[in-house]
Amino acid sequence: MKSLEQSALEIGEVFNRDLVDEHGDVLLEAGRYVSQRFLQELVETGRDIVFLAPTPTSLTPYSNSIVRQVRGALGNAAALVQEVGMRLSSGQSMRLDEVDAPVRQCWESIDSDPCAALGTALADSEDDVEERFRRNMRMSTMAMVAARHLKFPTEECKAVGRAALLCDVGLEENALRFDELPANSQERDRALRDFLQHPVISSEMLQDGVPGISQLELILVCQVHEQCDGQGFPRGLRRHHMHPLSRLLNVVDTFTQLTDLSPYGQGLMPSDALAYMVLHALYGTFDLSSVQALVASAAIYPVGTEVMLDDSSYGVVMRSAGEDYMAPIIRLKSSEEMLDLRSSDRKIVAPISDRLAWQRLSKARLDETLWKNSA
Repeated sequence: MKSLEQSALEIGEVFNRDLVDEHGDVLLEAGRYVSQRFLQELVETGRDIVFLAPTPTSLTPYSNSIVRQVRGALGNAAALVQEVGMRLSSGQSMRLDEVDAPVRQCWESIDSDPCAALGTALADSEDDVEERFRRNMRMSTMAMVAARHLKFPTEECKAVGRAALLCDVGLEENALRFDELPANSQERDRALRDFLQHPVISSEMLQDGVPGISQLELILVCQVHEQCDGQGFPRGLRRHHMHPLSRLLNVVDTFTQLTDLSPYGQGLMPSDALAYMVLHALYGTFDLSSVQALVASAAIYPVGTEVMLDDSSYGVVMRSAGEDYMAPIIRLKSSEEMLDLRSSDRKIVAPISDRLAWQRLSKARLDETLWKNSA
């Protein structure tokens, strides 16, 4: 990496690569100008030298090897979740390394390029694996990316990934469809009771059937559907009684449910779902820092979203740009050029989609509860 003396930096100067410290941690993101405050912070922290990062990953396409690795993890995980549920429910056990394999595989990709891992995980699937079993690995990927952004230790990032992958092993098909059963019927009441208890059932199955699974993972599985305002289930915990990673996992689970195109989800446009969750975080339903981490990891127009620009051109969001939520890095569909909207005059005017099943969220529905909870 090329070194730069702090004394040589000028106020107003803009670099097309990140300025980083000796460990590679970003001090000033590419495209942001050098401010007086930034120079003062360098002096206060005793940094006489900063470094110009290598060509930014943000302006390169996804690595084919990472795409293959994440797709492989997704496919393996979908089959694994189904197998774990069947084996544990029949009293069999599984080794921890068996259930951990897709998480390890995905974490390697996240550690190399989190946006590439996230973009691949959220892309359309190309096989016929049932969506219910695929969504858990998507949750796992999103949770690990967001936990990494929040600077949780590596082992805790992996733990939330495993919890996301395995949190529904005790969820029966009939319980999942409780709202389709006749109202005021014993069958519906039984299915609803099973649905509200499935986090506890899943945790108990994993504790009994997967020797070596951590106490943290069992807590996260139990608390995945708890919400900060106490309206979640099974125990109606409030924010201060929830593990910080449980609060994050609930945010990821809700986003997945809101955007899910299967019969179990709401099928909302991802950008609308994120905006909706930001609003409800301000209401106190979700943990605000967790929602902010999800937005910072995925951008308001999440990775993989097709967008229209103000010059009527089209692109695909490839990478988030940290706190510049509205200015991600996109790939123009006409030229395949990578464009950093932080340093461009062009702006996104609307998300678009060729997935006709996706719905836009009207303002009239912003205050509705659009996810399944104890109510």
